[in-house]
Amino acid sequence: MAVPFHVQGGKSVPAYVKNAKKRYNKAEAKANNVEDQIRNQFFQRKSQFISCKECKSKLNRNHLSSIFCPLCNASLFSDTNINRIKTLKSKVAEAINHLQNMTRRAASENRSGKIGYVVGGLCSS
Repeated sequence: MAVPFHVQGGKSVPAYVKNAKKRYNKAEAKANNVEDQIRNQFFQRKSQFISCKECKSKLNRNHLSSIFCPLCNASLFSDTNINRIKTLKSKVAEAINHLQNMTRRAASENRSGKIGYVVGGLCSS
């Protein structure tokens, strides 16, 4: 059985794909850096107790191992920091979509117009 496919041309990777990849890498690195920075600031506060916004409990910062309340599982970050993280993650998602679109565009432009065939399997008779 032969399966047809489009033969790829010999073009190199276009600049718009490289730029899209750089944009994605930059957005992802920035999101990771900001999230790490916010987490480090949270654990290096001067105050000994942190209050949860949901259950109103006071938690000793020295005994916390995560950024979530151990009682109600709500985030202990401030609303501003939560919004910053959400915004950066949405920018990363946009960059991923842009990179995928540019990759598809480059793949469709790189076709030579020829159709090749691949033999999918052989049967002995």
